[in-house]
Amino acid sequence: MSARIFLVAIIASLAAATFCQAEPAPVKEDPLKKLLEEKFTPKPNEKPTTFDKRDYHPIGPKQNSPAQPNSGQPGRGGQLTPSVDFSIALSYSATNTNPRAPLHRLADNGAGSGGFTIANFSEPQQQNPLLRAHPQPAPGSFVVAQQGPPAAQDNKAAGVIINVYLIQLKPNATEQQISYMMRKYNLNLIPGGLPGLHILRVRGPDVVVGPNQNAFTQNILLDLRREPFVQSAAVDTTLSTRSVPRASNTTINSGDASYAWSWSTNKIAAPSPSPLSSAMPTKSLDGNWGLKVIRMPPVWTIVQRYRDANPTLARPKVAVFDTGFSKHEDLTFNSIRNPLGTDQPVAATTSLSSPCESGHGNHVSGIIGANFGNGLGIDGIIPQAKIDAIVVLTPESLIEDPTLSNTTAESRIMLFGNVLPVIYSYLYDPSAIVGLRVVNLSLGYNIPFEGDPNSIPGLAENIANQAIMFAALARQFEKTVLFVAAAGNDSEGRTTPLDAKWSSPIVWAATELKLAEGPLKNIIIVEASNRFGERANFSNLSKRASVSAPGVDILSTLLPGEISYSVCQGTSQATPHVAGVAAILFELDPTKKPAEIAEIIMASGTKQSKAPGAQVIQISPRLDAFEAVLRLPNNLTRLADLNRDGKVDIEDMKIFAKHTAMLADNRKNGTPFTEDLNGDGVVDANECNWPLIDLNGSGSASLALTDAKLVQGIYRTDLDVMALAWTDKTKDFKIALKETGLDVTLQAADAPATMAPAVSAQVCQ
Repeated sequence: MSARIFLVAIIASLAAATFCQAEPAPVKEDPLKKLLEEKFTPKPNEKPTTFDKRDYHPIGPKQNSPAQPNSGQPGRGGQLTPSVDFSIALSYSATNTNPRAPLHRLADNGAGSGGFTIANFSEPQQQNPLLRAHPQPAPGSFVVAQQGPPAAQDNKAAGVIINVYLIQLKPNATEQQISYMMRKYNLNLIPGGLPGLHILRVRGPDVVVGPNQNAFTQNILLDLRREPFVQSAAVDTTLSTRSVPRASNTTINSGDASYAWSWSTNKIAAPSPSPLSSAMPTKSLDGNWGLKVIRMPPVWTIVQRYRDANPTLARPKVAVFDTGFSKHEDLTFNSIRNPLGTDQPVAATTSLSSPCESGHGNHVSGIIGANFGNGLGIDGIIPQAKIDAIVVLTPESLIEDPTLSNTTAESRIMLFGNVLPVIYSYLYDPSAIVGLRVVNLSLGYNIPFEGDPNSIPGLAENIANQAIMFAALARQFEKTVLFVAAAGNDSEGRTTPLDAKWSSPIVWAATELKLAEGPLKNIIIVEASNRFGERANFSNLSKRASVSAPGVDILSTLLPGEISYSVCQGTSQATPHVAGVAAILFELDPTKKPAEIAEIIMASGTKQSKAPGAQVIQISPRLDAFEAVLRLPNNLTRLADLNRDGKVDIEDMKIFAKHTAMLADNRKNGTPFTEDLNGDGVVDANECNWPLIDLNGSGSASLALTDAKLVQGIYRTDLDVMALAWTDKTKDFKIALKETGLDVTLQAADAPATMAPAVSAQVCQ
């Protein structure tokens, strides 16, 4: 079915917002905040400016290795696309390099975008340290153009690097101490400071990083952390979007498979000629398999009935912080905020970067709330969703370097020192956060490093210091906003998946920080699973505060034009599944706090099954939207109340019996349907897929034990669920079975041999 139709009139302007609004803790007198605002916070630049890439640092080096032949797929193992983050390598070489040389893109063969890496100090020591960028093996990388020796009068000698730092002060820091620090370390204030979090953003002096140091262990950084009035200090680092590209409409051909948005069963069809090549057989796969395994259709039934009963209640809002937003006929944003001061989306329709990256924000947003029930394209998780798109592009991250042929790929670069202020400014805008309950953060470092991150001196300390800064923000919204963060895509080819803590300071804040007030409970980490419930081979794993969600071959909205829909994969795609379900849970029970919603999502997840003796890497329990919703009060009754009278009794059982008979007649005799059994607004041959009497979320309606699914922790058939939801105190459930004739049907369902297929078949004839 294309979607379940919602007939409720939306009276948004008159809605009573009964749920908790996303407001920070009560404002307390904060002298340091006032001091920083008045004397230590420069105004933002009025127009985009070019920034020096050598000022910022990635997370993790990549071992030098010979260039490998292009496998035809971007990234490691023909799967992952290299990060478009940059990083700078400090190494020793006899070749002089001008540190101010412009950056040039290598020839791109269309395989994908690349990025910088930091090289290990593995080369022989020479007399002078030089700045050099080592390209990724894949085309599309950036390298620093080789130039002649710098002029004698150039005081930016080779080996010198300029750094941008984030410094968080303790609440009792004084003006004298701050001024002293600025003079002592020769620091200059730059835009991006956050007075409310006591954070300064500064540019440091020229620093020569020696062979036993890197960006994370330089003396100035270590000395800053030792100052008694400094809470944390970190080098600014790059973040980027987190999709693993794969591309191209609601039926898409990718490789040897065709992906379609269909509510029929989740089967692989027999090979058939591809529309692209009659000689190339394809297998037909679900592009919306993820919504099936998390059992969204019965959740939509519950949401519809809840909204029918509460037509004036306001809807919770989801904020998506990302890049690559654009107008799309199947997306309706509540608002679009970007640093250029315009309400127009920011994305180019043509790009050297992959479609999954250039349209990353659209793909994530479509999973959460593509226009529902419009007969077009796909359906998002939340019907009539309220999504704010917040473009994470500050002026400093817009490149104006004329040597760069493609600025769209550059827009994938985000700096932590830019992401944090964007989140901060949004959350502290009273007009923006009305109704906000969920923040989607499909962002991370995208580590281009195959070894142990612990081997990088100072890396853990730098991430931890950034995490302290994010924690200060998240703590202020602990009672109102749930942050949903990607676990990261850095584990392809690793024997042991990478710990998700290395993927971003957001994950580190949720999993590693030892805070006096206790751990942050309003952050949930999302790993990626495939259609078989296994860990996606690229997905990092989190030790706590985590759940997994569908993240492989996910069909969603992309860019307007020829690639308006695409199959993409990554923890970026898994994260919005959780964000969308979280928003629905907040809507169905507005009294819940973020920590409670996170706990429901994690506790109701489906644990990974494995065959005895099988060697599998265990993943966090997979998101189960249906089971999560049933943990809230009254939703079981809403689901089984087929005649919509507020109770579950024999009248509902009569409807159940009638629909069961119609489905059985169709399966056995091919009798055409005369009623809309699945609530999609049309009567067609699709009625046996996710009908309204499918009370256990299996996708079909059957009394057979083979159709039983987990409902509130126990395997139950559809009729078992009705028994569980039964509210009639005057008529016993078993008596109602006999009066409706379902007792005979139930016996037939349990009978062996020929009768069982007539009621348990899951495909309409």
